[in-house]
This record gives sequence, structure tokens and C-alpha cells, in this order.
Amino acid sequence: MGTPGVHPTKQLVTVRAVADCGLEGDRFFRTDKVSKGQITFFSIETYEEMKKQLNIANVPVELCRRNIIVRGIDVMSLIGKKFNIGDVEFEGTMDCTPCGWVDNAFGKGALAFLNEVGGGLRAKILKSGNINIGQTNLKVL
Repeated sequence: MGTPGVHPTKQLVTVRAVADCGLEGDRFFRTDKVSKGQITFFSIETYEEMKKQLNIANVPVELCRRNIIVRGIDVMSLIGKKFNIGDVEFEGTMDCTPCGWVDNAFGKGALAFLNEVGGGLRAKILKSGNINIGQTNLKVL
């Protein structure tokens, strides 16, 4: 199992999402089209419930290693659907299965919890544009 946090995370005010490539500056940014998704989404409610269930505190959500953290959205319900945030268009492709090291990052039981409820959403970027922190206009197409 790898060590969580080897690659530092950044909280950005704005990020450029590029169709078929990913997020500019992300270590997984690619110019080929072989990926089943170029961006990942995670629900803050899932994170908060995991902390409650595992009785943990002071573990930042960044350790989930997902690109976009959302509130009030069931990200798993977006699998197979097209949606947008502002001008950026996405297609939800699959569950973003958690890696085994989440037990090291969050505590014993994190992997089992996320495997049960979903580790987040992997999505393709269909139309490029900017995503701003605090944007609240996710719309299913």
C-alpha cells in the first residue's frame, strides 16, 4: 500500500477543466483519451459520515484524494448522466474506487466504509471551462 499524501494537494479558487484531458496542473492531466474519467468528485456528507462512523477528527478531506468536493449532491447518482457546472460539461462514468491506503489515512474501517457507500465519482470532461470554488450551479442535463 502506498502512503497517502505523497503528492501534495492544493485548494484553488479557480481551476481549468480541459475536455478529454483533466484539470490543468493535476498530476493525472493527460492529452490522450484512454481514461474512463479525467476528474473525480466526492461528497462532503460522505466524508462527514465517515468521520462520525469511524470516530475520527482532525483528518482533512484532502486525504480522500478527489478533485472536487461537493455539498448536497449524491455524486453516485450521476453515474451514466451528463451534467454541468457553469460552462463545464461532464459525464459520470463510474465509482471512484478507494485505494487501500485510506485505512492508513483515516483509520481502520475507512476502506470498508467507502466501498459500501461509494468512494466518489469518476467523470469525463466533455466541454472545457473554468470551475470556481463555491460554484453552486450543478445541473443534470
